Amino acid sequence: MLRAAAFVALAAIPTFTLLQSVHSAPSTTPAPCSRVFPQEPVVVYDVTGFTLAGPLHIHLAVYSNGLASISSAGGFQEGRGQARVTTASPESVNALQQALAAAGAMQLCDNPAQTFDVPLQTVTAFAGSQQNTFSFLDASGAYGDVQTALQAFIAQTFPGF
Repeated sequence: MLRAAAFVALAAIPTFTLLQSVHSAPSTTPAPCSRVFPQEPVVVYDVTGFTLAGPLHIHLAVYSNGLASISSAGGFQEGRGQARVTTASPESVNALQQALAAAGAMQLCDNPAQTFDVPLQTVTAFAGSQQNTFSFLDASGAYGDVQTALQAFIAQTFPGF
């Protein structure tokens, strides 16, 4: 019995020593990167799927410096699509960020509600070093608020798109 207790005690020494060295190692936090270019993402928005009108894909990307691009492809005709790039005003970008935050874009999860003949919408919202991605088919509740904010930004920034 004494031998077994001695063996267990001796066997625990390397494990204890290893755990102690792991926990006492100095913390090395990487230094924050310097931002040379003032272009941080604000939102990436994709609408992708099939409807009765045919396949659809819309992509929107908005950056903190106002750079905004949108593209679309869809329908049954070959080569049908368009793209635009512009610089949105700082006020417009700030209003979009505030509207997305107010709608809960940094906390929303995928909406499991199913609906028919609508494309999947995927939103990735950014706020500083935080980001959140979620998708939905049914744009009710907070998802509708997010969709409304994005569509308002598109209508204002890309008239006629």
